[in-house]
Amino acid sequence: GEKYYLTEMRFHALAQHEIFGNFYPMELEMIHQAEQTDGSIEYAVLNVPYAEYPLVNNTALNPLWWGVLTNPGTTISNVQINALYPLLTGYYVYTGSLSFPPCTPNVLNFITERQSAVSIDQVSYLKNSVLSYPGNSRPIQPLNGREVLLYSTTKDNWN
Repeated sequence: GEKYYLTEMRFHALAQHEIFGNFYPMELEMIHQAEQTDGSIEYAVLNVPYAEYPLVNNTALNPLWWGVLTNPGTTISNVQINALYPLLTGYYVYTGSLSFPPCTPNVLNFITERQSAVSIDQVSYLKNSVLSYPGNSRPIQPLNGREVLLYSTTKDNWN
């Protein structure tokens, strides 16, 4: 199989995906790239919706909050990537595009079936940060006949 490398992470102050009519206040978009033998780049994106809870402090976000949100473009290390999303979860999968210009098509998108937790204060911090500009989150796009599949760890199959 292809080796995809995490190249960029983007937070959105409103989730870019709707799951059975539910919108979430925040979404993490983890962009991965794989270079092909012809030199072209293929993309795969892991999208993690976050649900707000009043008494939760997601400490895995702290290095990102205090580094990147205050200084966009900052490179940080020692981030516990696997702490940013639920490990034992299923995934929705569909082929779409990157959510930012040039909106590259034929991107494999994965959305975690379960949401991660985030505090109301953490969402507020994101909304008030330098990254909270108009257009931080792309509007929900119509499916236009695309099929969304669910790989569920509880059912252990594709639906």
